[in-house]
Amino acid sequence: MDACYNDQIRSELGDRFEEHLHHNHRSAEMIVTCDEATATWGHPIAENLALFVFENHLNPEK
Repeated sequence: MDACYNDQIRSELGDRFEEHLHHNHRSAEMIVTCDEATATWGHPIAENLALFVFENHLNPEK
């Protein structure tokens, strides 16, 4: 995923992403599954959330 796409995901989810992590007592390093994201946000971009978390938190050198 390129930086522009990551920025799009960030802008689409915004605070809801952090709220979801906080609500579920998760750190940003824990992968949120596609099913969880869809249930929480019902958003078409949710299918890419796990990859977004991986790219931005688990694999910072990319």
